[in-house]
Formats: sequence, structure tokens, C-alpha cells
Amino acid sequence: MPKRAAPAARGKDAASAGRAHDWCVKPARSHPDIVDRQGHVVILVEDDDGLRGALERVLRASGFEAQAYASGEAALADHGSDWADCLVVDLNLPAMSGLDLVDHIRQRGVTAPVVMITANDEPHVRDQVQRRGVEHFLAKPFPGSALVRLLDGAIARHRATVAAARSPGAG
Repeated sequence: MPKRAAPAARGKDAASAGRAHDWCVKPARSHPDIVDRQGHVVILVEDDDGLRGALERVLRASGFEAQAYASGEAALADHGSDWADCLVVDLNLPAMSGLDLVDHIRQRGVTAPVVMITANDEPHVRDQVQRRGVEHFLAKPFPGSALVRLLDGAIARHRATVAAARSPGAG
């Protein structure tokens, strides 16, 4: 990924992402509930080749097992979302939108959390994404470390929810 200036903080996600100079991902553990990222599978769906490659490198450098797809159709055909711990999905994909992809995977019974990424950081877009059950919204450009922190938290919360549902006396 070429060197570039850190983005200006935008919105509550960017404000929580850390300092403005925190552009590069640090492979160190960033969430106390995730002891080891090894074995945690993240599905990445991004149509921009350069960004997809950069995010895949960030995920792998951070210890995640990353599987990247250029389209929602490719991700669905491979059934990658069926076994993922978390998904990172671009909102504006060329044929099937990121929201349509989320609808399809939810219809399959997949409950893994989703981080929606987009360059369109408008309030109505955030509202639409939230209404569709997407757990996190991240506006481009963003530091790789912000994505990693979101993934750590989302995976930890999801695993705790699944474990609680499976425990004796649950539901």
C-alpha cells in the first residue's frame, strides 16, 4: 500500500479509530477479548482490486485468515460466508450491492457480524445500513488498525452471544 497522509477524522467511527497518524495496522493484539486471531476467518468483499489486496494484506498481517472476493456473487458461490467469523463488505459493489449480499447471507442463516465499508459517508446511508442489520459501518479511507479493532470486538461479541445461546438453560 503506498504511503499517504492519514485521513481526517470523520464521524463517530473515525473518531474512535485512534490518532490521525495511526494509518498502518499494528499486528499486536488490540482487543482484550481476542487472545489470538489465528483461525479467525474474515471474508472480504471489495470490487476495487487495489483496495481488496491492501485490506487482505492488513488482515493477514494482523493474524486473521482472510478470503477475498471481487463480488457478492463470487462470495455466495464459494459459500465463504457460511463459515466466516466476520465479513467486511463494500456497500457499492457493481452488480449485487453489499446490502443485497448481507440479505442473501442472512437468508442462509449466517449470523456472523458484518462491517460495511463505503466511501459514501452520508447520514441516510448509515441509517439504511443500520436498518438492514449491519453491525458496523466504516467510511473510506480508514486506518487498517480501525478495521482490525472493529473485527476484534465484533468477533468477540458474536462468539460470546453464540456461547451464551448454547449454554445450559439458555433460551
